Amino acid sequence: MSGKFFFVLVSYICLVSFKQQEPGNPTLKQIQSQYNRADHLYNLENATSATDSACILSLKTVISGLNAFHGSHLADSLMYLSCYKLGVLSEVYNQFAQATGYYLKARNYALNKDQFYRIYIFAGAGYYKQNNFDSASYFLLHAEENADSIRSSEDRVRLFNTLGVLYFDNGNFLQSKNYFTHALYLTQDKKPVDEFNVLSIKLNMAICYYKLDLFEKALEIYQEASKHKLLTDPLNMNMGMAYSRIHKYTEALSAFRKVNIEIVPGVLNEMARAALEDGNKDSAIAWLTQYNQKKKLLHTNALDDGVNAFYLGNLALSGRDPNAALSHYQKAIILFSQNFSDSNQRKNPSVFNGSFAYFTLFDVLIKKAAAWEMLYAKTLSAENLKSAYDTYQSAISLISYIEKSYEMDDAKIFLKQKSGEVYLKAFSVSLMLNKILPREHFLEEAFLISEKNKASVMAAQLKEINFLHAGGTENELIRKERNVRYNIARLNGKTEEGLGMKEIQKINEEKSGYETQLAGLRRKLEENQSFYKMKYSEDFPAVSVLQNKLSSDQALISLYNTPDAVCIFVITKSAFDFIHLDNGIAIRQDLVSWIQNLQSVESGRRIQTKELKNFLYGNLVKPLLEIAAHKEEWIIVPDGLFFQIPMESLPGNSNGNALIEDHEISYEFSSRFLMSAGKTDTYPLQKSFLSFAPFSKNGVNLEKEGMGYLEKLPNSKEEIDELPGKEYVDELATKSAFLENLNRFQVVHLATHAVTDMNDPSASFIAFSPLTGRPAEDLLFLDEVYGLRMDNCQMVVISACETGRGKLETNEGVMSFARAFLYAGCPSTINTLWKADDRSTAIILKKFYYYLRKGYSKSSALRMAKLDFINENPLFRNPAYWSHLVLTGDPEALYKKKQPWIWVALGLIFSTILFLVFQKKKEKKVDGFNSKKLDV
Repeated sequence: MSGKFFFVLVSYICLVSFKQQEPGNPTLKQIQSQYNRADHLYNLENATSATDSACILSLKTVISGLNAFHGSHLADSLMYLSCYKLGVLSEVYNQFAQATGYYLKARNYALNKDQFYRIYIFAGAGYYKQNNFDSASYFLLHAEENADSIRSSEDRVRLFNTLGVLYFDNGNFLQSKNYFTHALYLTQDKKPVDEFNVLSIKLNMAICYYKLDLFEKALEIYQEASKHKLLTDPLNMNMGMAYSRIHKYTEALSAFRKVNIEIVPGVLNEMARAALEDGNKDSAIAWLTQYNQKKKLLHTNALDDGVNAFYLGNLALSGRDPNAALSHYQKAIILFSQNFSDSNQRKNPSVFNGSFAYFTLFDVLIKKAAAWEMLYAKTLSAENLKSAYDTYQSAISLISYIEKSYEMDDAKIFLKQKSGEVYLKAFSVSLMLNKILPREHFLEEAFLISEKNKASVMAAQLKEINFLHAGGTENELIRKERNVRYNIARLNGKTEEGLGMKEIQKINEEKSGYETQLAGLRRKLEENQSFYKMKYSEDFPAVSVLQNKLSSDQALISLYNTPDAVCIFVITKSAFDFIHLDNGIAIRQDLVSWIQNLQSVESGRRIQTKELKNFLYGNLVKPLLEIAAHKEEWIIVPDGLFFQIPMESLPGNSNGNALIEDHEISYEFSSRFLMSAGKTDTYPLQKSFLSFAPFSKNGVNLEKEGMGYLEKLPNSKEEIDELPGKEYVDELATKSAFLENLNRFQVVHLATHAVTDMNDPSASFIAFSPLTGRPAEDLLFLDEVYGLRMDNCQMVVISACETGRGKLETNEGVMSFARAFLYAGCPSTINTLWKADDRSTAIILKKFYYYLRKGYSKSSALRMAKLDFINENPLFRNPAYWSHLVLTGDPEALYKKKQPWIWVALGLIFSTILFLVFQKKKEKKVDGFNSKKLDV
């Protein structure tokens, strides 16, 4: 600082002090003049700590003087500006609590919407920096609800960027990326472009890619950003973390060493982690120790302190010292869980609102459970194994809480990919405890663990649908939400049209806007306390509850894969049994062969591999029959590979006869859906079918769109000819006709083409008549189905190819059309697992409807239709021709069972005989009475 500038500054401070000492109160004009001088200092291009101090002192004097003029427009305006600027200056010097106090005071003097919501944005950011996430969310989300009223693009950028950071810390990386994308587009639209802000937002997006396991994409951004020589410390920190995750530890440490530890002290923790993963424990110890030695000097925060304790625990665990590891992990848990402070290592958090760094807390809990398992292996103390179980349960509660807090299903599915391991470990520990403590219900706990995570995303959606439509109507908020979901799906469909990069970028920008809008609508729904309580409640049915729901002839069979075994739970009305098949790897290998045989059969050829049949019968089916053979109806809850297997096709005895000959089989994504089965009323026979056959005369060529040729389906019209209701054939069978009518009929039948993309579920579609020539308008994409309302429809039958197949997501099931229609509120679907002969499909479905309208249950009707087909078509006995059709969801009847006419006739005859006998006895009594009277 030059001597002249220093002299001017000192003179200014003395002048301020002198004015404060003048007798009498200053006038409003004098206060405004003093504010102008403070404002000049505030806006200096080369501000220093000295000028900032002078500015702060002057602004405080202004505020003190304005108290006498409260209510004046000028005074309130000056008060707002002074408080706001004091808040900003306090933030500059990391005095976040003080800054937030000034912002909240400024809110009381805001004169317009821009000022009001600016304060909400800054106050939210201030609370965030204090790790007060509930208050941060309150202010930021309130501002977001009124984002359209905020004219300042800088304020909107700050809002979306801070929301992105907030969602990032909550582990919702997909939604975080959406907010950063929104902020980036706003920043790039402003001219001239602020390159510094653009770069900082791109770095935020890169860390999201890093958390989404898109490390190469993150590194691309980092490497491009490094050319600008800006934000070098956070850039090198993040680059090092990305290199570390792809096991390039030399490059990672090279980037970490460029970071100034005084600015980013957490880099010492990450250097230690990279060294530990690279097998260099000495370096890991040195960096973790250095962090602790310099902690006070470096002004570290709770997050870095928690990470340090976590990594120290990992270091101890790698040295097989579980006691030391547990001590460090407990410290980390307390730091991350603001509502939990118990130092007892056997205790774990159970309430997670207010916590931060959710994912790191989740990782710590899993490691802590592993430490208890290690201690159990050393001591063989059941209490230590129980502590491992309790810790895993805490981790499961946390991951369930996180999943429920997410608005977008994509984020929930990504989360499930990360969380599958904790369920598997908790399951294994439960089985171990069941052997040690067989009377303490750990087998039932194992079942609940295996089931709770199955189809949890779909279960949450159906739970919300039932709650929101309980009154029979839906409000404007629900309609908006569904429309936004459908628009997101529509945009996903447009990206499949082979558009250019600019068009795709525009679509992605529009999609990001809808997704942030959806997040706001979801939060509005949660303002309803009843809805909030329902959403976050844990209400998975106990085994006894499931047993009460089953009939005496039903068995619920739930499968669960572990790396080496196949585990099967069998629940009947009076029993709860467990089968542990140790040779799980061999069973799954042979099931793959079985599937390949089914999908590549020729006319009349049976599955000839005797060894394959014998193995599957002896090792999978026979153990199951020993428990459930006496139950005619089986409800299967698959897991993993079992989603691709029609169980009814498997050999049901040593002769190789299929299971279908003795059992009717349906499928559920989770046993929890059993609770909603059979709730719908049965309907009288009426015109209740909506059916489509768009390709009975002609096929369509979609090769230009990369979707191949959809051939003619000559038997498709035959499938729907006798169905009572409304049918659309060929050019009339359009997507628009389907969307207009789908929720007005009890049964929807689609005899058409479908294409399933096993790698990208969003590209899967059901084809309708190519009316417009544009795939987005003529094809019903999988994502669109999720946005439909189908709570009035009772069943969807899709005889198109492979509609029951799809990408298998960990613990959520197959991303198929079967799941999509169930998700949309339709309680049952019939789909196909592979491309089969359309003639056999048509014959089976015609018979299915015949039995269905006679009042048989859906599962029974489908079984009888298949048996009829087998018996009437001996050349097509191979299960490849009939087992591709599977029923998923509610197996109960749709129509009341009509009494056969012969029973009605016999009833009338029997009633007539009784009447005549009664009349004859009556006449005898009368005659006897009259004769006695004459004698008298």
